[in-house]
Amino acid sequence: LPEEDEKNLDDLPKPKKILISIGHHIGIGDELIFSYLVAGIREKYPTAEIELWSHSADLWNWNTSIKSHQVGEDILEPFHRARTILAEDEGALIIFCDFLSDKIYRILESDEEYKRFVYIDLGTRLARIINHNENYIFEYNSNDLSLTIYESLERILNKIGLKAVTKTPILQKTLKLIPEHSKPTLFLNPHSSKEQPAAKAGW
Repeated sequence: LPEEDEKNLDDLPKPKKILISIGHHIGIGDELIFSYLVAGIREKYPTAEIELWSHSADLWNWNTSIKSHQVGEDILEPFHRARTILAEDEGALIIFCDFLSDKIYRILESDEEYKRFVYIDLGTRLARIINHNENYIFEYNSNDLSLTIYESLERILNKIGLKAVTKTPILQKTLKLIPEHSKPTLFLNPHSSKEQPAAKAGW
């Protein structure tokens, strides 16, 4: 497919159904960073049905605005599900998320049964929109290594047409849902590039 310079989610049909698949190459910490993607998708499509597939048991149960599923023994289950959804509804939005796995997902680009999907890779800081129906690929790479992974994700979200929500205090909102007597103790690693902003914020 030929590459286009400027395309985003606004160039795709407004979906009634959305599938977000978190790949099995991603760690639990990086997976949680995709909470900002989920929040951005929900804000952009408030009435859409969002189905999320994860390899981490119960990780997304706190988010009642989506239907979360755990991938079983068949690691290809989310891909089968995506194919089924697209066969039933060509306007559905499929989003694959993973870490340093872009070469694997490029294989899907030649499979026209995956008519239209988005791929976001936190490791390579990459986003690709694949659209067989309109015959194009759009790619954005946030390759500024001076940015934190949160800042890179913010740029990626903006570029594909989502509002930047990486400054939303998702953790704080989540903790408010937990009864006071059972709230957990949170330990932060001040040497982690991902946790330094939280440590500086006084969490």
